[in-house]
Amino acid sequence: MNWPPIPAEEREFRPNPEQLARARALRRFNWWTLYLPLILLALGILAAAGLVIWQTIEGRPAMDQWRLFVSAVADTVIIFATLAVTFACLVLPAAGIGLLVFGRQKRPVKAAQRLLWRLDQAVSRVGTQVEPAVTEVAHRVIKGRAVLAYWEALIKWIKYWITGR
Repeated sequence: MNWPPIPAEEREFRPNPEQLARARALRRFNWWTLYLPLILLALGILAAAGLVIWQTIEGRPAMDQWRLFVSAVADTVIIFATLAVTFACLVLPAAGIGLLVFGRQKRPVKAAQRLLWRLDQAVSRVGTQVEPAVTEVAHRVIKGRAVLAYWEALIKWIKYWITGR
């Protein structure tokens, strides 16, 4: 069966300005809450390591306690690094197996994102088209309820005027 060619505007998806603004806001949020603190932390760790190395190499005679402290810190760092490597050796094979099993699902995630963007645009488009009609219907319902309330109040007032109750 021969299908008609898909128009270029349907083949290539372009997010609307609201989606682009959300993406920019996400990038700005990530920069201020993730990247900048990590960079500052890394610079602080490098500065502290440089200070420790400088103090150790300086070589004053009364530095035995300092060298003992640096040795203890180095031992702690080696232990934690070894634990991290051990953990990585346990996690990386599991991640490789997961990548093999679920690796084919990478494209559907992007397709799903495009589908959700298209759905978002469709809902926005329907919302803008329906809004004038909804406003008109709401105006008529409110006006009808006001007329009904007027007639109910008038009937109650006439009944009270005639019967006294």
